[in-house]
Amino acid sequence: MDLLNYDKDIIECIFSNIYDAYVSFIFRLINKTFNEIFMNYFKLIKTNIIPRSTFINISECNICFKLNSLHKYQKQLIYKYDALPHKCIIHCLNKKCYLSAIKKYLIDIKCNNVYPFFQVTDKFIEENYFIKRNLENIRKWENKWYIEYEDIYSSRFYRIKNFHNLINNNLFGWYLNRKKEVL
Repeated sequence: MDLLNYDKDIIECIFSNIYDAYVSFIFRLINKTFNEIFMNYFKLIKTNIIPRSTFINISECNICFKLNSLHKYQKQLIYKYDALPHKCIIHCLNKKCYLSAIKKYLIDIKCNNVYPFFQVTDKFIEENYFIKRNLENIRKWENKWYIEYEDIYSSRFYRIKNFHNLINNNLFGWYLNRKKEVL
């Protein structure tokens, strides 16, 4: 047996025994092999979750259905690009539940042509003087790019022609695989 494969098997065994989501995120930062194990695990997660917008039980995980009366152990993944009331996924800090919620969110934003991971710089706002604050996300519609801007009364979309002053902060770009579409 090859020594490298043996080492990788041990690392996969260690990863399979990690149950905390935050520890799994730290695990992937160790080196390239650890990150590949994380990515392979993430790609194999099955997501049969439906985000809810009404009658949300905030003490129950939507993935494993465990009840937790202490809300500090529950997280909400809110679909802010969605119309009010926003859909959300309540999940616990278990590795499988946390990553399942993220994967479902990524699948949904890909289907809806939403790009929420862009950081808007001050220079972008200076170039587009009509946009002042409360920038939400970027959407693609009919091969044109729009940025959502919320004011007091409603949300509006403005067409973007120049991406040079936007920063892409997508940590899951390897999963979404949208590099050809943007910029």
